[in-house]
This record gives sequence, structure tokens and C-alpha cells, in this order.
Amino acid sequence: MTEQPIFWRGGSPDKSINKSKDLQPPEAVHFEPALRDVCTACGYEVKDYFAALGEFGSWLLHMKRGGQKHRIFWNAKSKQLTHEESRLDGWVELATMAHEDASLPGFVTGLKVLLDRTGKV
Repeated sequence: MTEQPIFWRGGSPDKSINKSKDLQPPEAVHFEPALRDVCTACGYEVKDYFAALGEFGSWLLHMKRGGQKHRIFWNAKSKQLTHEESRLDGWVELATMAHEDASLPGFVTGLKVLLDRTGKV
């Protein structure tokens, strides 16, 4: 099974989407509060959180700090955490790292390391 073009955007999944037995809420739906707390503690304001529906469990955070847009995403298929900043010419990668621990504590630790690497903490 591959990632499907369906995402949950923060909060609770839309009940109408989950009528199929094949479409279960991704585990990453439950990660938002803790990931939001890490970003807030580092001075970011989290704007949006998306969790991908599919077997891989990718997720995306849109954030802002000092008027500058940022995003962090977990590419579960390649097991990469990436931090990017919006610039006039598009998104610029600030840091990326291999990350194997797809548990919530693993993501909290990984997110702290990633933000520390970018010097944007």
C-alpha cells in the first residue's frame, strides 16, 4: 500500500471520511499536541499539522517564527526529518536527518535535535 492523497488537518479526523474499514486514522494524528509543545518551547508558532493516511505515517508541521514561515516534515518512507524555511524563491532546506524512531518520544527527541541543528531554537 502506498501513501494516499488524504490528510487529516489537526483536530479530529472527518467522520465522513472514515466510513470505509480500510481508512483508519493514522497514528500520527495523536502526535500533534506533543510536537506542537516542542515547537512552541523553541519559539515557533505552529499554524497547521497534517498527518498522512497510509501505511508509512508521514506528517507535516507549518510554523512561524519572527514573521518567517517554516515547515518540518517526517518522510516516513525514507525515514527523514526535514526543516525548511520559506524564502522568495521557495522552500530552502535548513537541516535534514535520518530518523529511525517513529514513536512519539522518538519524534519529540528528533524534533529537538533537528531544531538545534538549524540554529533556529
